[in-house]
Amino acid sequence: MKNILIVQYAQTGQLAEVTRQFCAPLAQAEGITVHHLALQAAEEFPCPWPLLRFLDTFPETDLRLSPHSWSRPPSRRPSCIVG
Repeated sequence: MKNILIVQYAQTGQLAEVTRQFCAPLAQAEGITVHHLALQAAEEFPCPWPLLRFLDTFPETDLRLSPHSWSRPPSRRPSCIVG
């Protein structure tokens, strides 16, 4: 049995749907279990972003000072990680 973990963050949920559709053949394959792990930002950001807030947040993101995220990992160790 192979376990595959797909880690993602989607502000609007669109990426989650694309990822599920893209990985559907894997999820349907025999002997493979696909786990989806959706990261949640500690601070939710508005969508769409107001321009000044986006410009204020972008420098921290560029410096890799992103907000802390939390999520619950799957119970089994995955065979590979796709991010």
